[in-house]
Amino acid sequence: MVALLCGCPPAVKPEADADAKRLVLGQVTGRVVLPTLEAFIGESEALQVSAAAWREARRTGPALTERDAARAAFRTAFLRWQRAEMMAFGPAGKPPTQSLGQGLRDTIYAWPTINPCRVDTVLAGRLYETPGFFDTALVTSTGLAAIEALLFTDATGNSCAVTDAINAMGTWAAMTPDELGVRRAEYAALAVAAVVKQAKALRDAWVNDAARRYATAGLAESGFPTAQAGLNELFAALFQADLALKNARIGVPLGLVPTSCANVPCPEQAEALPSKLSREAIVENLDGLRALLRGDFAEGGHGFDALLEVRGAGSLAREMDAALMTARARAAGLTGPIDGLVVSNPAEVQQLHADVKVFTDLLKLQFITVLSLQVPAEGAGDAD
Repeated sequence: MVALLCGCPPAVKPEADADAKRLVLGQVTGRVVLPTLEAFIGESEALQVSAAAWREARRTGPALTERDAARAAFRTAFLRWQRAEMMAFGPAGKPPTQSLGQGLRDTIYAWPTINPCRVDTVLAGRLYETPGFFDTALVTSTGLAAIEALLFTDATGNSCAVTDAINAMGTWAAMTPDELGVRRAEYAALAVAAVVKQAKALRDAWVNDAARRYATAGLAESGFPTAQAGLNELFAALFQADLALKNARIGVPLGLVPTSCANVPCPEQAEALPSKLSREAIVENLDGLRALLRGDFAEGGHGFDALLEVRGAGSLAREMDAALMTARARAAGLTGPIDGLVVSNPAEVQQLHADVKVFTDLLKLQFITVLSLQVPAEGAGDAD
């Protein structure tokens, strides 16, 4: 009655474990996300040097040694990025799922949104030389997937239908094999430079704003009403274990997830087809997930596992970590890339899928319940 008469606002119940949640957010951004991005920037800059050397050498000859060096540099940078693939929150994520989302992940690597024909169309028209091309082009013709196609494709044909303009008008056929090789090197060098630029933009967005806001979630000027709200966005990244790893990278090529694939299995829908790095990529995905869970790539982090301990669920944290390590060992032991195995030895890939599912089942049931987490909208209808 007194509150009604005086117009006093109702008392706000303090958020449980708010400081512990903020510590997790600060640790993950400072000891997982930023180190991954810094390492990727350094490795992509090394790729930029190698790609430029390949371009210059290719203008005067086959440049096979320079191309091999660029391929090796690509492998290093690409696999580092695969850790970041599991960290698509904050500026890397997309709004409105991520309140600080800027969609910067897709400017660096947009898989499974790819279009090899689009890359060939850019090659045929030398569109990559157009001023501002990489600032306005669709993500299907930029980023790591385009670079991969340019570096690891030797074919003199293209990926477009015979009715597409570059074939129907004879544009592609007018190029000699040597000219095609030169253009691939030119395009790749410029595309790598654009990736370096975008990676630095993502790093800067974290350093200049997002890292502070996550670490102070629930406090004034953070933009998050509660620490739990920030934690939910981090969980949306962890949920990529189900959506982007179990489903897209493993389930789709196996034919376990409905797609446009006419006949299962669907090897053509596996990741990293030109470079054949799908197995190694999954190992790095799992390392990235484990770091998110633990708050560090090394011992001594304060991640979700620490929150589980506070809630009396330390055994769940250990069970989830063990599941990740089992899946990692399985992925590392695969006898080939995913696209080949789903045809020649699908049982290997099915076992990997089952191992990852052990982790994602714990994630989607007990983990969510114990920490009162909110399932991201894109995963709300997934009962698998």
